[in-house]
Parts: sequence; structure tokens; C-alpha cells
Amino acid sequence: MLLRSFARQVLRSDLASFPQLLRRAELHVGVIGAPFNKGQRRMGVKDGPSVIKDTGFLDDLRNLGVDVTDFGSVTLPHPEDNEAGPSGERWHKTVLEYNRLLASSVTQALRETDLCLTVGGDHSIAIGTVNGHSQVNPDHQVVVLWVDAHADVNLGKTSPSGNMHGMPVSFHLRELAEQVNRLPDQWPKPCISAQHISYIGLRDLDPGEVRMIKDMGIQAFWASDVERLGLPAVLSMCMEHLQPSEKRPLHISFDIDALDPMEAPSTGTPVRGGLTLREGLTIAETARATGHLRAFDMVEVNPDLGNQNDANLTSQAARLVILSALAGYRGKTQVCTFHLNNRQANRNLRVRWENKELKNTKYPVYLGVTLDRTLSFKEHTRKLKEKVASRNNLLRKLANTKWGTDPNTLKTTAVALCFSTAEYCAPVWARSCHASAVDTELNQACRIITGNLKSTPLPAVYRMASIAPPAIRRNALTKQERDKQLNDCRHPLYGHQQVLQRLKSRKSFGTTLGLEGRSPAQHRLEQWELWDRSASYAAVPPQSESLPNGSSFKRNEWVALNRARAKVGRTNNNLHNGGMKRYDDDELPRELPLLSTNLLLDRSFLQVLPETLFDVILNPAAGFLLNEGLPRDVCGRRETGRPDEASSPAGMDPSPVPSAGRPFLQRVEVYHRLPPGTSAAAADEDVTSVGASLQRPLRPFLLAFGGLRLVFAGADQLL
Repeated sequence: MLLRSFARQVLRSDLASFPQLLRRAELHVGVIGAPFNKGQRRMGVKDGPSVIKDTGFLDDLRNLGVDVTDFGSVTLPHPEDNEAGPSGERWHKTVLEYNRLLASSVTQALRETDLCLTVGGDHSIAIGTVNGHSQVNPDHQVVVLWVDAHADVNLGKTSPSGNMHGMPVSFHLRELAEQVNRLPDQWPKPCISAQHISYIGLRDLDPGEVRMIKDMGIQAFWASDVERLGLPAVLSMCMEHLQPSEKRPLHISFDIDALDPMEAPSTGTPVRGGLTLREGLTIAETARATGHLRAFDMVEVNPDLGNQNDANLTSQAARLVILSALAGYRGKTQVCTFHLNNRQANRNLRVRWENKELKNTKYPVYLGVTLDRTLSFKEHTRKLKEKVASRNNLLRKLANTKWGTDPNTLKTTAVALCFSTAEYCAPVWARSCHASAVDTELNQACRIITGNLKSTPLPAVYRMASIAPPAIRRNALTKQERDKQLNDCRHPLYGHQQVLQRLKSRKSFGTTLGLEGRSPAQHRLEQWELWDRSASYAAVPPQSESLPNGSSFKRNEWVALNRARAKVGRTNNNLHNGGMKRYDDDELPRELPLLSTNLLLDRSFLQVLPETLFDVILNPAAGFLLNEGLPRDVCGRRETGRPDEASSPAGMDPSPVPSAGRPFLQRVEVYHRLPPGTSAAAADEDVTSVGASLQRPLRPFLLAFGGLRLVFAGADQLL
């Protein structure tokens, strides 16, 4: 009944009151800086707290909904005493007096906040942090997870170096109470037993430490154990051993050298073969998920070691671990309002989960698909268009390289880079009215493959690129996904009955029919033929997913061939019609030279013509001179034997005279298909018979139109 009552309250509540039903108390974190370095011999570790704070993690915590109180840094009020301990512990008195002050600050922070974060400093500060934690409530037993490459359980008499950053655990263990050299007032008192601590990530231990861990039965997992057993299993055993609870608060002491030096190079005692950053984040998040984490130490970041990049890498690693432990930084859960009312849809939800406020966003991203409140996928298609546009830039660069200009290479690259990006999760958003926004960039990708201009009709472009139009490809993917949903029991929506009463853009692939036994390629070809029934592209190859003839040509010949097929070239008039050039007020459109097939000639098209055709004169009945109106740098030569253009109003001599020693080309006849019975081999022989100088340049014409008849004065040859 209580559950039903709560459900009715949620359903009846106003949107403004809904967040209060789920909202929990904010996590309150106290932050303490411990810039201390006397536990070892490297000076730079004292700057660790300031460097980590400079990464902006305090602002990150606040942005994640954490209430942060900065308690400042703990410093000694008097000069440091370098007096050694009875067993040779370096800076013994100074280290313990500093940690006494730090313990008081930790106790105060934990009494005023939910969790205390201490940023060191070397690892000797853990003497004060664990002791201060244990003093908050003496009736509660603190349990410690020690993440470190070193056990730090040395005694003064077992330590080879005498550095106290390798001794903090020994000060806390009751089993070693009689062997530790304390201050005269016996501070610090031991607060944990061997069963209250677990190690993760050990790699470099002194012989005395190995013996003590074994004799006391301390749970310890080496880095090799993490590799062999897997981190989830190791963490599970640690939590089962420590059993953190309300009366057993968890304390994590995280030495940055637990991570591999590749992840955190700027630390005093790096050891290869450590944990990955991902594993470090997982440890922190697992501890947070218990709900009983009360204290966290981050130590041994030394920005003076290595270069600036090493220091930045290490401080950023420390930042991420801290955020994961305190706020679940890697969490991707988002909240969004889906409502057809604009005012309600724009409200910000404040929902907390596991003591973390979830991010409110207008456009949540799920599995790479950007959603919006109306499920129209407008924002998603906008992002896809930008992605495809950036990949088109790569395709253009590839088209300009020597090895990338092969049409097959360009097509394969376009399908892999552009079309695969544009078709990601297409069954989800293919019915959106905004899907056509992506198509404009895919059209451009096909133009890059073929070399066609913007004014070329799209059906011709896709035929020459041998890629089915985007809408047809998305339709095939949708039907393919539908078949999986119907027939594959592993599909998440297997057996799901779709709701039919929806807007078109919201209908899923479950409302469509499958491929019905056809392959996706067969479906694409059938739909392509139905979509493009135009008969105005007789010279353009039919629909096929294999590149047409001429794909082995050089780039300039391939481009010229495709422009000849589409009858669209780079002329002033076409540039003007395509919106790529504007005429000046005093400039009139130049008449385009036309063949009987209305073929438009352009610069790159003329470059593949044989040189002997540059200066010949067509019969005036064809309506133009081949050289008429073309730039000098294209036609190149101006022969003295050329007719006087000023002799007629049209600039054409009605009775042209051929240049001396040149054949007089009377007219050109173009065949869209080879004459019946003419084989390709025979066509090659015909081309060869004209002469080696004409074979290669005229081959694009032969492939585009099937044949050319060049009618010379007194001679007639079919090519």
C-alpha cells in the first residue's frame, strides 16, 4: 500500500515537486592540504597539494553537486627539527609533530562534513589522517584500504633508508605497538589490527615488510594478483574482508605510485608494472559505492620530477581518481525532461543518485544517439552533418594525393568514413524529417569521388559513384534490423510488439517489413531503380554498386569522363547556374560550344583531347569553332592558318580552310552506344588504327558514348 501511495503521489505531483521526491542530502566534503615532505628526501612533493588543486578539481566537485569546504593547509608553527629517531628514523620528531596537527584537522573536518579529503604531501601524512579518522568516534572501528606499490609497514630497524614515508602503517597496527618509536607521550596510539587493512597494487617491498605481512596475516594483493584474478574479484575479496559499514567507516590511502609510471610518472618512487588509470578509477568508484567511505588520502605527487608534461599527466591522474572517489566522475547518467510543453520541457531537474547529482541536459546522448524532448532527432542529424563534413575534408585531401586519386580508393574511403558515420544507428532516426540534412554532405562525398560539379543532377552523380542514395541505404538498414528483431532471440527487442499509433518520426524500425528473403544489396538495387527512372542520362552507366568503366584512368581523365557523361562542365554559364559564380553587370554569359549531344566542354575536359584536335576547325554546320571563346592557356596554340574570326558576325568563316599539313575535320558524330555487333576488342582496334597519339585521350569518349565518328575531308573513320 505504501508503494502504491508513493506511486500515486509521483504521478499526481507537479513537475516542480517531482525532483524533491527523489532528492537526497548533498554530499559534504572537507578538503585539507598537507604540503609536507620530511618523510622522504625529495623536495618537490611539498608542492603536490597546490598542483593538484590547480587542476580545478574543487570546481569540478561543486559542478557535480558536491558541497565542498576547504579547510586550508596544515603547517608547522615552529621551525622543523631534523633530529633522528632511536632507530635512525629521519626527521622523526618533525614528522610525528606535524601528523599530530594534521590528525586534529582531520577529526574536525569529519565532525563537520561527511567525508575528508587530504591531499599530500608524502605518504607519512597517513600517520595523522588515519589517527584523526579513528578519533571521530572511538566506538567505531576504522578499516583501511591501502592502494600503493609499497607496503609502508617498515619499522625503524627494518627500513633500509630510514625514510618515514615507508612506515605509517606500522604506527597504526596494534600487533607492532611495542616495536614502534613514538613521541614521549606515546602518540600516536595504534588504532587498527591486521585484519582491518587490505593492500592492493603491491610491487616493491623490503624483506622485512614481506615477513611482517606474512606473519600477521594481512590481506595483500600484488599487482600480479590483480592481473591474474581480475580487479573486480580482488575488490570483492577486499570488501568482504574489511566489511565496511556504518560502524566500520572506510579509509582509503591512495599513493599515486600505485599506478604504472606510464600513467603517473612524476612521483618519488615509481615502480613499473603498476595499475592502469582505469583500474585506479574503478577502485575509487567501488569504495564510493559502498556508501561508507569517510576519508580519502591522495599522496606522493611530485611535480619537480620529470618534465612539465609528466607533471600534468600525474596531477590529472590524481584529479580523476579523487573525482571518482568523491563524486563518481565517470558516471554518464543524465536526466532530461521529455514534454511537449516548451515551458515544462525547459525546466532543470535536480535528481540525485548514490549521493551524486545527475547532470541535467536538453540533449541527452544514449549509445551515440542525441535525443531531444520531441524525439525529432534534429540535434542528432545536425551533429551527424558536421561529422560527415569534416570527413569530406579528409576525402578531398585524399583525392589530391598521388596514391589516393584512384576512384576505387576514394569510393572505399567514402563508404568507410562518411557513409558509415552517417548510418550509425540509422534504424532509430531514419524516419526523422531532418534526416535529409545529412544527405547534403553525402551528396558532396559522391561528387568528390566522381569529380562532378554541383550542378550535376544527383541521380547521375550516384550512378557514377556506384553508391546507392542515402535514403535507400538507410531503408535497407532499417529492414535488416527488423529481420534481426523478428528472428534473433538475442536481440533486445525480440518478440516486442510495437505501438503503431505514433507520429511518423517516432515510429521505430519495428513498424516496417523486413527484407523478405532478399539481401541488403538486392534491396538497395531494386529501390534504386525505382527511385531513378530518368531517361535523360543515356551516357551515364546504369545503377550498380560497382564502379563503371574508366575507373582505372588517371584523376583528370576520370573527372573529364564523368563530366562528359553528365553533360555538365565547368563553364561560366554552369558556374553561374550552380551559384558558384556571379556575372558582372557589364558581362554577358558566353555562348557555350555545343556538339550534337549538347556536350559541354570545360578546361579539364579539353585537357584529355588529343593535341591534333586543338587547332582543327569544325564544319560551320556544327555551329561553332572548337577554339572559339576558349582561354589561351587551355587551347594553348593559335595557328596562323586559322580562319579570320572577324569575317562573319558569329566569328566563324563559312568556308574554313584547314591549316597546312593538318587534317580538316568536317564534323563529329557521337553514338551513345556502340553499333550492334561491335565488340570492345574491335573498338580498341579502331582506336589503335587512328594512331598511338589518339588512343589514350579518346578512350574516355569511347567509354562514355560508345563511339565517335570523326568525318574528315575525304576520309571517314569510326572510333
